Amino acid sequence: MNRSNPAQIRKSLELANQLKIVGIEFIPIPVLNDNDRVQLLSQLNEKLDVIEKAAHNKALNSDAAKSRRAG
Repeated sequence: MNRSNPAQIRKSLELANQLKIVGIEFIPIPVLNDNDRVQLLSQLNEKLDVIEKAAHNKALNSDAAKSRRAG
């Protein structure tokens, strides 16, 4: 396992804090090496895409419901 540089650790902590602020649970997972980091970041991006799509669909459904009530 490689020792991480402080700048990268700060970035990771900032990301964890942003997830906390918006109410998304996260689990800290140690990064073993550069390849592991790439894989973990890919998984993170996939999960954030799923969350984004779900939020978008929820917003669309909410807007449609408001339109039906107003109309």
